[in-house]
Amino acid sequence: MFVQNPIHFFQVPIFIISSVAEELVAFLNVIPEWLCKQQQDKLYSSQPLFTFMDFLNEKWLFLFSVLHSLELLSILQEPFIVICPHWSLKIEPDVHFLQHWCGDKNSLLVMEEGFNANLIFLPFKSMAIKVLQCLFLFGTK
Repeated sequence: MFVQNPIHFFQVPIFIISSVAEELVAFLNVIPEWLCKQQQDKLYSSQPLFTFMDFLNEKWLFLFSVLHSLELLSILQEPFIVICPHWSLKIEPDVHFLQHWCGDKNSLLVMEEGFNANLIFLPFKSMAIKVLQCLFLFGTK
């Protein structure tokens, strides 16, 4: 079954924590010549080009440049999905967040592949949080 508006079925907030998150979203919305015909038609009708724009507008997707943002602390709720394209969650001051998150079996941490997650999270015993490693492509060849 095709879902016309997936935002209404989405109940878990997504937090993207990256120093370039806002720039990336802005960049994606200014390159119409790279879009397929269907997306170009959306561009000229002033509809959001990508579903993530609906998520941003509906306050389900949040962009933060640093993990220790006061705004992030004020809106953080569980369960949630964190997308962090760098393993730096192990570096202070982020350690106390990971200590809090690691016990929540309903949360998901998405991090870059190529790092040994078992080794990175060794200090956090009995981790219940799900860790998904995937490839984040940066730049072009």
